[in-house]
Amino acid sequence: MTDNQQKSVLDRAVEMSVNAYHGLVRNKDGTPYLLHPMEVAVIASTLTKDEEVLAAAMLHDAVEDAGISLREIREICGKRVAELVESETEEKYPDKPAAETWKIRKQESLDRLRDCNSIEIKILWLADKLSNVRSFYRIWKDRGDEFWSSFNQADPAQQAWYYRSVAMFTEELNESLAWKEYSRIVELIFGEKKPVEGRIENGKLVIALSGKIDSANSQEILDQIEKVRAELPADAIILDFDQLLYTTSAGLRIILHIKKAVPDTRIVRAHPDIYSILEMTGFTEMMEIEKAYRVISIRDCEIIGQGANGKVYRIDPDTIVKVYLDSDALPEIHRERELARAAFVAGVPTAIPYDVVRIEGGGFGSVFERLSAKSFAKLLTSGEKTVDELAQMSVDLLNLIHSKTVDPNVMPDMKAVALNWADFLQKYLPQELYEKLHALIDAVPQDLHMVHGDYHLKNVMLQDGETLLIDMDTLCHGHPIFELASMFNAYQGYCAVDHSVVESFLGIPYDTAREFWRKSLSLYLGTTDEARLNEVENKAKVIGFTRIMRRSIRRNGLNTKEGILEIENCKKVLSELLPVTDSLLF
Repeated sequence: MTDNQQKSVLDRAVEMSVNAYHGLVRNKDGTPYLLHPMEVAVIASTLTKDEEVLAAAMLHDAVEDAGISLREIREICGKRVAELVESETEEKYPDKPAAETWKIRKQESLDRLRDCNSIEIKILWLADKLSNVRSFYRIWKDRGDEFWSSFNQADPAQQAWYYRSVAMFTEELNESLAWKEYSRIVELIFGEKKPVEGRIENGKLVIALSGKIDSANSQEILDQIEKVRAELPADAIILDFDQLLYTTSAGLRIILHIKKAVPDTRIVRAHPDIYSILEMTGFTEMMEIEKAYRVISIRDCEIIGQGANGKVYRIDPDTIVKVYLDSDALPEIHRERELARAAFVAGVPTAIPYDVVRIEGGGFGSVFERLSAKSFAKLLTSGEKTVDELAQMSVDLLNLIHSKTVDPNVMPDMKAVALNWADFLQKYLPQELYEKLHALIDAVPQDLHMVHGDYHLKNVMLQDGETLLIDMDTLCHGHPIFELASMFNAYQGYCAVDHSVVESFLGIPYDTAREFWRKSLSLYLGTTDEARLNEVENKAKVIGFTRIMRRSIRRNGLNTKEGILEIENCKKVLSELLPVTDSLLF
């Protein structure tokens, strides 16, 4: 077997592409040519994991622009890769000027795209054209339609026909983030744009600005804004910057004018470059400004973690995103970032998110980069680590967490939260049981030690031999009994009625979950005495089943068969334990 045959088809295509494009630059922006096929392959990888398609992405321009023949591609990367590359290769008319044959070449290519039934070819086309329009858009924002004068086809209308046709013929990919981004950029470049549009939403005047604002058009823009305000009077204004490409100081003066006239003015969907200008000039301190969030897709992504308020997905080998269950979770996201920073500063190993994103289909997420870790749940189910090994690592980290004291103004009091759970159940429990429950929780002393609040196998990860927390929105302070209660629920409480719940949640059988919980409890308490373990477990059960009962009632459990069974089980456990429990301390 040759060295080439030992390499994957993608590795061979990458090597071939690197050699083919060595020293070449793109004539539109002067960037190294190799960056384009690399970007095309990355985009394609969000649509397929087929390595032959990704290999074709690396080589899609090689025949036209790098002098590589289809025969060479076939010999090195195989017949299918060569056929995919051929689908993106135009028929040349060497005896005529390229500008003269532009329309016929594009029409022939589009005809092939329209008539083909191959989703792989459409993925390749979409990835290539998305990379192109991203590059075009960056230059077009600065130069406008004069940018097209450097093309073989200088008429923007003809360019619009071509790129809109690609969107039409790849429309079966319209649920993908790539297709949506492509269509949006095409319309940003070619769509008809009114610089100022107004509408009333929820009693507020929304003024959408598009294009550029500079000294040449600022007075016209301001006049149009004043006309909209006169036609649609309102006491509050929202400036929508989603389509605003660029502004100079002239645009900033317009914002000041509006803010002075209508104090209740805020800006939404400001793109990063414009947001940076507003931040640098002090506008972010003067008024509320919402930064535009990039949109990502979690379709077909692996779930690697799960907490009380969201799920964690792996987007690519180095990037994960936590998606929040609440679709309007921005305050919660910013709060968790502050909690994560506080824990990190205190010496607890945790990942701090570097970006906030919108999730395709709705909701928000926090992005963590260069996190190639595996969750403890994954390590256990794959057999890479044993119950004993993971329990020891888990408890070591837990002891570290519980050794840290915190500022009560930064992290909430878990005791106060648990008292709220108990008070919620007042009308659902016999009075004497409620009073005993409330008294037991109230008797737990104030404790400023850190508590994670949702500590289980999917919220702890291993990266380069180091344990790492990834879900910090439940971080609080309090006595460790509250931590043990949440751990008991994760491994035993939530699945007490239906044992399959823990397998759906953590990916491990009920018996394994029970073994892991008891091993962790034993290590944490430093004893193997069954009586002692049962004693502390029962204290954890009091708080754990209080939380489960409240949760089930709030989720309409009184009106479902499963909910009624869970609520009755909680009542039964509390009725048995509360009369014989004198303290929750251990």
